[in-house]
Amino acid sequence: MSNILTTKVKRSREPVRACPQKQSAMFLNAFPCFSQDTVTEVMKRNLFSMPLPNEWRFGDSNNGSTRRLNWKKFKRSDNEGTDWHKLVGLCDVVERDRRYVIFVIEGSKDALAAFEFAHRAGVLRDVGVVAALGSGYRPINSELKRLAGRRLIVIGDRDHVGVESVRRVSSALCSIGVDHVALNWNSFPDADGKDLFDLLQSSNGKTPHWYCKFFSFFSPFLSVPQSSQSSLFSLFSLFSLFSPKPFICTASGQRNRKLFDLARATKQFGVHQRKLTHSELAQILDAWYAASAPFIEMGRDECLIHFLRVRDKVRSVPANIKEAMERARSEPLPDIGIECVPLHKIAVVCCELQRVQLGHPFFLSVRKAQAFAGLTSVSAAYDALQTLESMEVIKCVKRGIAGNPGNPATRWRYLFPM
Repeated sequence: MSNILTTKVKRSREPVRACPQKQSAMFLNAFPCFSQDTVTEVMKRNLFSMPLPNEWRFGDSNNGSTRRLNWKKFKRSDNEGTDWHKLVGLCDVVERDRRYVIFVIEGSKDALAAFEFAHRAGVLRDVGVVAALGSGYRPINSELKRLAGRRLIVIGDRDHVGVESVRRVSSALCSIGVDHVALNWNSFPDADGKDLFDLLQSSNGKTPHWYCKFFSFFSPFLSVPQSSQSSLFSLFSLFSLFSPKPFICTASGQRNRKLFDLARATKQFGVHQRKLTHSELAQILDAWYAASAPFIEMGRDECLIHFLRVRDKVRSVPANIKEAMERARSEPLPDIGIECVPLHKIAVVCCELQRVQLGHPFFLSVRKAQAFAGLTSVSAAYDALQTLESMEVIKCVKRGIAGNPGNPATRWRYLFPM
C-alpha cells in the first residue's frame, strides 16, 4: 500500500494589506464621527495604518499603538520601558516645520479626535498633532525642546488623573521655555464625556459652537474661516493676548508676590482691553496654578479665592511703569514755554506714562515726581505738579490720598502733544 504523503500548508503571518481607500472605508464604517478628509490627511502623514482588517495603528517610526476597531480590551504599544514615553507625531511636526501643535496626552483615539477638530475648524493642513500614549507619560526634555518656537495647546482628560498629567507636562514645558496654553475643560460646560474622543462622539455629526474654541488660540496667526470663528472670547484667544507665563512660580516662597502681580496685570488688562469675567479669571488662574503647583502648598480653590480677593483690592497700576520712567530719562524735554529743568522732567515722565495708558488717566504720586525730578522736598514736587496743571500741561482727574506710601496716588492726564 503506497503511503500518501500529506503536507500542511502554513498560513502566512504577514497581513494582507488593503489599499488606503479600503482601509479608510473600514475605519470610517466603524467610526462615522471622523471625516474622510481627516483620515486621508493623517494617512498622508504616515501616522495611520491598518495592519489587519480589524486593527488600526496610530504611530510613526518613533512610537505608536495598535487598537481593535471596537476598542475593547486590546491596546498594544510599539515600545516598552523608557521608549514608551516617546511622542508620536513629533517627526511630522519637526520635518514639516508645523508652527501650530496640539499636544494630546491621553493616547491615539484622542489624537485622531484632535485632527478631526482641526479639520472642522478649517486648519487641518497647518496644524500638527503630537501624542503621548497615556496619562503615565513622563516628558523627555530632548523631545520637548524640539517644540520650541511653536504655538502649543496641551490637552489631557477632564478627570483628576488627566489634570495632573497636564500639570506635569506644562511644568516641563515651562522649565525649558516652550510657550503653550493648557485646555481648561470648564470652558465646555455643555460637553459630555471625559476626553476629546467623547467630545467628538457627542456631536452626532453636527458642529457645536464650541468646536472653534480649540483653535481660536491660533486664529490671529492662521486664516481660520469666518464660519468657524466664535464671537465668544474663549480660553485660547484670551491667552493669545494675556499670558500668565511671566507670573508663574519658579521656586518656593513666591506665591503671594506672583499672585499679587498676576492680579495687578489682569486688572490692567481690563483697563486697556476689556473687563474680564470671573470665568475667564478662573481660567487664567488655572493655567497659572498648573505650572506653579510644584512650588506652592496651597490648593487650587484656595489660590483662586485669594487671587480674586487680592484683585478686588489691587490698584490698576501699569506693570511697566518702571520701563516708562526709564524711557523718560532718555527722551528730549518737551517745550512747555518756560525754562525750568524740574518742570521739564516731570512733564516728560507724564508724557511717557500717558503713552503707556493710551488715553486713560495715569497714576503719578508726589514722591515719584520728587525722585524723578531730583527735588529736595515733597512740597516742592507738589508745587511743581500744581504748576504744570495751571499751565495746562497736565490735568488732575482724581486726587490721591495723602499719608502712607501705599495709598492711591493722584490720577492725571497729559494734555500736550506726545
